[in-house]
Amino acid sequence: MNTQNNFFCTNLAWEYGLSLIGTATRGDLWFLLEYTGRWGAKALEESTLEPEVIAHLQAVRHPGVEVRTLLIKQDRAQTQEGYRFFVAQTHPQNPQLYEYTLSQYRDLLNIDLAALAAGLPGDLAHQREEPLYLVCTNGKRDQCCAIYGPETYQAMQAEAGEDVWQSSHIGGHNQSPIMLFFPYGINY
Repeated sequence: MNTQNNFFCTNLAWEYGLSLIGTATRGDLWFLLEYTGRWGAKALEESTLEPEVIAHLQAVRHPGVEVRTLLIKQDRAQTQEGYRFFVAQTHPQNPQLYEYTLSQYRDLLNIDLAALAAGLPGDLAHQREEPLYLVCTNGKRDQCCAIYGPETYQAMQAEAGEDVWQSSHIGGHNQSPIMLFFPYGINY
């Protein structure tokens, strides 16, 4: 491989056989918000979401809990109303995944995110049984995700359909594309 023409972290990692172990970011609680606008390098902060909505997502803290927020999108018909919001509690003993449909982003302010961070169960009416897959495609943050992510997303979507979403930058990885599997929060 000619690394001078393909000087990307992913290509170099593959060429030198670098290990994937320990390269991806950990998360105990994941907020996954559908956002169809453009993603910047810092997708949430650079979005056009109302400041109160961003603050609500960023304010969630609990001792010993790593909280992560990603923006997600799908190639789906624009006729579908509302925005999807998923919450994944990735506890090894009892992982849970919840799905909400928001008519507007401000509806997010009515969800007690702090209680979910504290480990309290979510509303059973929103519990999701189907798995969820995210593929990082945010090229504004990492070019490798833009190069390899869309192809992986399309291949996964052909297999798992609507359970597959594109995500903003997941972080902490050096071998793109990266995929997350929920409710467990496993990185691939």
